[in-house]
Amino acid sequence: ESGFLKPAPEPFLEVARRFGQPPSEILFVGNSVRRDVAGARSVGMPTALRSRRSEKLADLVFTDWNELREFALASRAEEGLSFGEVRVQAAEAASVS
Repeated sequence: ESGFLKPAPEPFLEVARRFGQPPSEILFVGNSVRRDVAGARSVGMPTALRSRRSEKLADLVFTDWNELREFALASRAEEGLSFGEVRVQAAEAASVS
């Protein structure tokens, strides 16, 4: 626990610390542009947003969890899409605050 609320950078840096990876190697998945996407981007994390809106508000915008799964699998297989070893932190299930 970082002692700070999103979108402060501390919770995102704590996620990176727990994974033992630099922020740029962690795909942060969330459902809030203001709290999740803005906060993750502030520390250099690539972002995925679960949203019904079609605008490109994050590096990946998806509505169905299978889309995220396919993206993660493709990222590991294709050069250029890779965020290193893809690690997904689902903000909806995270308790980091």
